[in-house]
Amino acid sequence: ERALPQLMECLDLAKRYAMDPLRAVALATLAKVLLCMGGKRYGKARAFLKAAMPLIMQHGHIWFQGEAYLTLAKCTMAEISTTGKVYYNVELHKMAVAELKKAESYFEQIEDVQRLRQVYYLLARMYNSIPNAKKERDNAAKKFAQLSIAKNEREGNSVMETSSNGDQWSVLQGVLITDS
Repeated sequence: ERALPQLMECLDLAKRYAMDPLRAVALATLAKVLLCMGGKRYGKARAFLKAAMPLIMQHGHIWFQGEAYLTLAKCTMAEISTTGKVYYNVELHKMAVAELKKAESYFEQIEDVQRLRQVYYLLARMYNSIPNAKKERDNAAKKFAQLSIAKNEREGNSVMETSSNGDQWSVLQGVLITDS
């Protein structure tokens, strides 16, 4: 909430000086802030993102493009958590997956491991709720696990166990891939 006055000032200056790409990025950031504030603000957040998307896609850096799609997917997931209609939820899950896949493609281009981990985690969660998508769920969970292992190895504080045959994935498999 404390970011709102600065965002509003940025939006005002961008409008006043005709800096449309900056205004689009500020709108996307405002959408992210609204989403973080919780409640049913996901509708407003989505509207701000939809308004900003053409300029972000045309002039924004790849990271901002990926972040916009990731935030859009989070808006969809917030809507999923508030609706009760099962069929409608499946369609929303598929829409969230499509948005996450777009975010994945942008973050892969710039090799943003942290955001990719988040995307794969959310993809696994979404695929888990879609009928007949266990293979996709397992694939996303495996990619998440691989990036997490690589991150832990880079940080030098690996907390992973190694199974008797030396395979770290088999230890994680029981944790990340479950049938419910």
